[in-house]
Amino acid sequence: MKKSIITSYMKYLILFISVLLFYSCGAGSNKQSVETEEIVTEVSVEEEYNTTFQKSNNPADSVWINALNKIKLPETIEQDNLINVYFIYNQIVNGYEVTARWMPFDKNSETGYLVMNFRNTKNGQSFQYFETEKYNNFDTDNITFSDGFKGYHNGDIYYFDYLLSESDKGLGYYSPFQFLDVDFDGEKELLINGWCQSRGGNSYRAFKIKGNTIQLIEYPPFNTLQSDNEFDFRNKSIIVNAYNTAFNAVRIVYRLNPDNKIADKVYPKTLLDVDGLGRYYLEAYYNAPTGKFRLDSIYEYSETAEGAFEYIYANKNGKITLVGKQPLEKE
Repeated sequence: MKKSIITSYMKYLILFISVLLFYSCGAGSNKQSVETEEIVTEVSVEEEYNTTFQKSNNPADSVWINALNKIKLPETIEQDNLINVYFIYNQIVNGYEVTARWMPFDKNSETGYLVMNFRNTKNGQSFQYFETEKYNNFDTDNITFSDGFKGYHNGDIYYFDYLLSESDKGLGYYSPFQFLDVDFDGEKELLINGWCQSRGGNSYRAFKIKGNTIQLIEYPPFNTLQSDNEFDFRNKSIIVNAYNTAFNAVRIVYRLNPDNKIADKVYPKTLLDVDGLGRYYLEAYYNAPTGKFRLDSIYEYSETAEGAFEYIYANKNGKITLVGKQPLEKE
């Protein structure tokens, strides 16, 4: 067990403190099946992550472009001298036609404002995702950094192939967005990729779909979602693996618990003594709005001059308690 625990932790050596980097990745700003209403050609991540994009001058594009232009932009988007770049995904994703109006900050910028429209192909109802700080994704980067790129021009139109996630039941590194039932309520949520391209993965934001609107899920663990998170659909749990330094790593389990309550915001002494990621995640859990997920357990690996240890904490009646400490062999 000791070796397996270390292996599990060292497997995530390239991860980071999600609580902090989630915001630096622009979040404030699998291989999942794509449900379609027609037979479409899907792009697999095995194809060296090469997206397909095609510049268009099809007059029929005016239908979905006009629909995008009619969507009122948030007041926080500066609307003077905008460059409007339009793109559409070739595939119907989870029953939605997905189009976007992207507004790079200048002709050579890799980031910009965004309004992305999701139109339900069955009932015609639409909802939008807005990014009012900065947005780019794997597809737009492929254009920006392509050979011979000479800058964006107002009115440019591109067709993208939707890139599937690498995992059947998880968040994709390259997928710009996806639909997945991350809160285990039987309904798929919209997941937007923050595309920070960190060593540990990309941040994600999760939204509940409410008819023609979406609502951000702000409670843990959804306020620190990363593409490396594990989803245990059988046990309705979300597992976070994070790495701080070569001497500190954690594995945190959040479990669905609609009656979740925090009885006492206590910090076990060993958690404070280690002063590592376990403390950061527990503090974030205490300070965030109480949601349907309980912080169920913390497995923290820490190595000091005294040796390497695994500390195990469990949630007992709403109180985080140290339940085990064991030495680990150094690798």
